[in-house]
Amino acid sequence: MALLTDIQDAVAGRLSGEEFFSDAAAGAPRPVLVISEQIGDLQARIRQSLGALGIVCVVLTPTAVCTSLNRQRPVFDEVKVVVRVQENVTLNRAATGSGQPASLVAEAVAWFLHGFVPEGLGCALRLEAIRLVADPRLLIYETVLTMQAGLRCEPRRLP
Repeated sequence: MALLTDIQDAVAGRLSGEEFFSDAAAGAPRPVLVISEQIGDLQARIRQSLGALGIVCVVLTPTAVCTSLNRQRPVFDEVKVVVRVQENVTLNRAATGSGQPASLVAEAVAWFLHGFVPEGLGCALRLEAIRLVADPRLLIYETVLTMQAGLRCEPRRLP
């Protein structure tokens, strides 16, 4: 399929599959929802999730940089994956929220993704940073990870 989409889907799947992000987590009244940037109407889903749960993880579309120009096929020296944790503190820390602060969720993202090898790629994600993003209404952290990856075949159009 498409390299960047495959990486994004693998990251979202990995996080969604962890108990920390589910409502099955010990003592957690609500899950921490993980969504991908490209699925449906993202802004509406973020607003809905923040309104209902108070917190959401958004796996942004990865970006790629190729600095090694003398290769037969494109090899990306740096594929950057960013997971943005957005928290409405008032809602999230109330009795109906997840109770998990954005900083802790960003650390959990780092824990579960550092060293993770998306299927079929052979290269692991490595933690680069956890950074605070200025926003007047929400508490936002971004967990930034990088990896190397290469295109194995010519991209084909989707049907």
